[in-house]
Amino acid sequence: MHPHPTEALIQDSTSKICIGTTCIFNPQPFEKHNGSPTGPPTLTHFQLVAINAENHSAEIQAYERIRPSLLNVLQGASAQFAQPWGMTLAARELRMKYSRTFEASITNTAFTPTIIIICPCPELIEAEIKTLCESLCSFRIEVHHGAISPFIKGARGGFPAGFRKYEEKVCMGRSISAVKCSSSGTFGGWVTDIHTKKKFGITAGHVAMGNQKGRFESFPQIVVDVPLVQPSEEDFMVLLAEAKENADKKRAASANCGFQHPKLEQARVAAEEEVHRLSSLKESRALGHVVKAFVGVQQGIGAEPRTHWKDYALIEVVPGKSASDMN
Repeated sequence: MHPHPTEALIQDSTSKICIGTTCIFNPQPFEKHNGSPTGPPTLTHFQLVAINAENHSAEIQAYERIRPSLLNVLQGASAQFAQPWGMTLAARELRMKYSRTFEASITNTAFTPTIIIICPCPELIEAEIKTLCESLCSFRIEVHHGAISPFIKGARGGFPAGFRKYEEKVCMGRSISAVKCSSSGTFGGWVTDIHTKKKFGITAGHVAMGNQKGRFESFPQIVVDVPLVQPSEEDFMVLLAEAKENADKKRAASANCGFQHPKLEQARVAAEEEVHRLSSLKESRALGHVVKAFVGVQQGIGAEPRTHWKDYALIEVVPGKSASDMN
């Protein structure tokens, strides 16, 4: 007999699983047996949701007790991190159904407090996180490969610092667009094919279809082989214009000084080099091409054939562009 869904949420002794580049400590039993025809319920929806003080004070207090130990682990490894890291408390809301041995689908929603850690080199902290989970921490913990950018308010509104900058190794949240497109989109991050281990980029389908803005006559819309650039065409022109304006100011400051002031000359040369660097990036900005982009309603399959609105694009990225290639 299969367990009741709420019983399936009880943690067991297996402390770690890996899905792509993400490591999960203290996973739920059904995560470890996902897809088994005779095992626990199969996961069909696993949504990240917020924790709030009003309804989850006990979970927050427990997090505050383990937080200093986790911070010690991250701070101890931070000298070897090339980019900033982050940690927060959230939760996963689970939607499950029983395996196909049952005649009808049985669903249940549950709430699992989860500590989310994002850092550039997960392998440097995994052993210590595992030790903490075995001794002090009963939380489910997700360790993701990536980096955190500080949030600032700029001329374009609230965008992460560096949102528009060019990156040789592209991180989640950066500006992208289709080639010769007048609008900007956001790079959603990296996914890994669990069979081939090949990395792909992801973004919204409408980003890949930016050149068709205002021209959709029907849905669904599907496109393939769309070339993408990073940063977007729009943001790159803004960056280049800002760099040229800054170089003009530095040249004027140096000329108005009346003699070759070392610091002013150094600033002028640096500003002019930045203009040259950006101007020479045309081919380097190629991110890759869209394997498939879909925007529209898609029919579900299986025991619950509901329709869903889908808006996604899978990107085959130029080799070497993945931020994880730095490790």
